[in-house]
Amino acid sequence: MTTTTEQIKDLQKRCSVLEGCLHIAEKREDVAGKEKESQEAGFWDDPKSAEAFLKKLSGIKAWVAAFDALKTAVDDVEVLEELDPEGEDIDRAYAQAVEKLEALELKNMLGAEGDSLVGGFEGVYEMGRAKRLQDDGDRKPGRG
Repeated sequence: MTTTTEQIKDLQKRCSVLEGCLHIAEKREDVAGKEKESQEAGFWDDPKSAEAFLKKLSGIKAWVAAFDALKTAVDDVEVLEELDPEGEDIDRAYAQAVEKLEALELKNMLGAEGDSLVGGFEGVYEMGRAKRLQDDGDRKPGRG
């Protein structure tokens, strides 16, 4: 497979749309505010409340980290396109970026806005990967 410029543009567009759907900019601001709040005096006066607060903060950070990993993968595809548009590395990088994108899109569709990705993101990622491998196996000659 040779990754095309059109495929890369579509990947970039989908990534940008997902960034808006996930409200990543707002989540970054929320993380900064909550981290500052967690460092204030008296934060640990109510340990149960502090623990719940930090758990929610961890969930928000997980969404941001997952999106950042996706954005890095998309950026890598762009760089590879510039350096070696016909190379095998771009196809591999493109496939990995698409897997990350689809996993995050799926998690967004299945989960509530505040759901944590901790422990769940990798499972969703692997489910998508297994599905693609199964689909590839179904397309082999001799299979219906």
